[in-house]
Amino acid sequence: MGVVNKTIEDLKRIDIDGETMQYIIEKLGMNDQMLRQLILSNPQSDTIDLLNEHIHLNDLELKKINEEKKIKDCVLELKEDQKKFDEIIKTIRHVQDK
Repeated sequence: MGVVNKTIEDLKRIDIDGETMQYIIEKLGMNDQMLRQLILSNPQSDTIDLLNEHIHLNDLELKKINEEKKIKDCVLELKEDQKKFDEIIKTIRHVQDK
């Protein structure tokens, strides 16, 4: 356990954050194993709370995507309206020039 304890001390010394720790676990190929161990070793209520949070964040992301799509659709609609308006103005000027 000497190497393990030294590694732990090194990680504490550099003040490793969660994302970096996750990256290390993924690079070691232990992501699925770690997920399973953490889920099975923690209270079920914690797992349910985290799952609910994940669902909520996904819902927020979907709402954001839908809002961005609506904005893009409105912009496209405005561009089409602008083209129609330009054609009307062109026609009016053409009639006035006669």
